Amino acid sequence: MHFPVILGALLPLAVLANPVPGDLKKRVEATRITWYDVSAGTTACGGTYSNSDAVVALASSEYASGANCGKQISITVNDQTVDATVVDLCPGCPSGGLDLSEGLFSQVGSLDTGVLSGSWEFA
Repeated sequence: MHFPVILGALLPLAVLANPVPGDLKKRVEATRITWYDVSAGTTACGGTYSNSDAVVALASSEYASGANCGKQISITVNDQTVDATVVDLCPGCPSGGLDLSEGLFSQVGSLDTGVLSGSWEFA
């Protein structure tokens, strides 16, 4: 009965062969967090949402060609943390930048402010 040894030896190879999109343990500094009208149409991940939904668009570098669609992230701005679901691509965002739904943005800042900074990580 040597199966556990064989499976244990193959596990690292399986992990290397199937990397998880994005760095799930890394906190990303976001120098540009903005908001947008998510209700304007179908998102890059293929869904429709309202502005009250806790959803977010990632910069191209973190969007990873859609590999991170549906992933949960935690966003921290001014000592307030909110959770969101990745549903869209923000082509104008710099690396690490986020575009939040109006309702989500209003939980961490005023819509009149327009641009915030903070950090985020995959939950």
